Amino acid sequence: MLKASRIIQIAVVMLLVIGLIVPGGSIPAVAAAPDVDVLVQTEGDSTAVADFIRQAGGEVTGDLYIIDSLAARLPSNKLDALRALPGVKQVSIDQTVITAGSALPDEIDFPAVIDADQVWANGVTGKGVTVAVLDTGLDQRYTELKFDSAGNKRQLVVVENNQIVQPRDGHGHGTHVTGIIANSGKTPDGMFGGIAPDVNLVVVKVLGDDGSGKYSKVIEGIQWVIEHRDEYNIRVMNLSLFAIPQSHYWEDPLNIAVMEAWRAGIVVVAAAGNTGPDPMTITVPGNNPYVITVGAFTDNYTPDDPRDDKIATFSAAGPTHDAFVKPDVLAPGGHIVSSMFKNTKFASENKDYQINNFYFQMSGTSMATGVVSGLAALILEEHPELTNDQVKYRIMRSAIPACGPDEDGDGKCSADELTLKIWQQGAGRVYAPAAVFGEFDGTANIGLDVNAELDPENPIHFQGATRWNPETSEFVLVGPDGFIWDGAPSGFIWDGGFIWDGEPAGFIWDGGFIWDGSPAGFIWDGGFIWDGGFIWDGAPAGFIWDGGFIWDGGFIWDGAIQEGGFIWDGDPAGFIWDGDPAGFIWDGDPAGIVSVGSRVPQE
Repeated sequence: MLKASRIIQIAVVMLLVIGLIVPGGSIPAVAAAPDVDVLVQTEGDSTAVADFIRQAGGEVTGDLYIIDSLAARLPSNKLDALRALPGVKQVSIDQTVITAGSALPDEIDFPAVIDADQVWANGVTGKGVTVAVLDTGLDQRYTELKFDSAGNKRQLVVVENNQIVQPRDGHGHGTHVTGIIANSGKTPDGMFGGIAPDVNLVVVKVLGDDGSGKYSKVIEGIQWVIEHRDEYNIRVMNLSLFAIPQSHYWEDPLNIAVMEAWRAGIVVVAAAGNTGPDPMTITVPGNNPYVITVGAFTDNYTPDDPRDDKIATFSAAGPTHDAFVKPDVLAPGGHIVSSMFKNTKFASENKDYQINNFYFQMSGTSMATGVVSGLAALILEEHPELTNDQVKYRIMRSAIPACGPDEDGDGKCSADELTLKIWQQGAGRVYAPAAVFGEFDGTANIGLDVNAELDPENPIHFQGATRWNPETSEFVLVGPDGFIWDGAPSGFIWDGGFIWDGEPAGFIWDGGFIWDGSPAGFIWDGGFIWDGGFIWDGAPAGFIWDGGFIWDGGFIWDGAIQEGGFIWDGDPAGFIWDGDPAGFIWDGDPAGIVSVGSRVPQE
């Protein structure tokens, strides 16, 4: 295993053993201590730790070497002894993971919303690029997922428990997301069912048929993808799942694995979460500053008319608890029609949204994430030389922000014309033709360093540029020279992407500053007080995990929206948000309230 000094949260599980009084004055029977699933971070050789687990009546269930950990199950009354064992750094609960969002149906229209058809018309369909989808699996009954647009069998690998297996998906969510990325079938009007219909696929089943699983299984899946990246040319990894943050991003086990994937050169695309619309609701791993984090908007059932497009109420908003601007971009995520067989668990529980026997309507940041993963594949077919940081830059740089009329006539979206704050929309809504064919030369994640982040001896961690202004009850951005910007009108020029060409020159807000180790140095006011089950006391040992869970970012949505919406006048920079132009002015607790995703009726 790799040597590392990364901090993984301590999972403290206290179980009360109750004696049962047997009638007739017999000796009370003491219930056996129940087993608990844990992640054990080790230092050096883990053989002695594994031996102890077995001797304690437990078992080692996985070797998660990319985060220097063992997955294990053992009696709960052995946890204290395990923590005290030499070579054990931290022990945390192995968190539960729960799922989130002939001719093809006419209702498939999301590719047109980002103008992906214009990219296909130029011969770019994702050929030669492999996307890894970590989810509930893949239903083998879809020929449009087995074959590409020319009718040739595509490279399709399905993995479960580190073994290549036959495709299966008893839940349906994974097949739905995979279809958004790669469906090669066509609607009656000639629209492909997926953004990148000719990509190759690696589908890793990390969630069960009931839609749930464990952190360890997701990490194990990421580990497999990294190991086989070169063998299958895996360039993109889709994570349409999310968990409630319970630590700094760099201390979360799943985020550590995600950073390893980014360091390996993989474009990681993650859901922002269905926890919006309030500020500070971005979830794990979307709160990871390196990845492309995707929020959702709806076309309001009018794909050809952007004037009524609106942000979905469920779409999570930033900043993250580590002060980063998120989401990075928005993509279609409302009433998305994709592959899901009628007898799968999710479809059978939501029959009103079954389009036919094979296609289902679903909403969520899961779906929006699939759109952006497909877009990343299109970019990499056209520009195979790009790094993951450059792909992120291109997607953000080409996005279209929500802006008012071009009052100064300069053809750009000035900041005083910006009508949604960046913590709501990031760089804006993705636009496929510009992302694939635009003339861009730059890189995202300026100021961050994933190698330094993962250094086993002297790791360096980062904070974002967001600060809380208690005088105005607003979030603001602080530039490298101390300049403060409130994310709204200020005289900066938005030149169609996420680089400000005013002062401070070249400031890119998706980068970061080196964290000084002091929570008071940048975290709002009063330190970390989380609603996820623990309090940050300023020391790494102060984290207590409460066994939280992951939601997969896909669910049934009633179409409820925030007041106002996008109005587009035909100019790519012409988006108008007619809601509250002030954006987020939040007078609540700066520490934020984070809620879990929910299932509600969909319009």
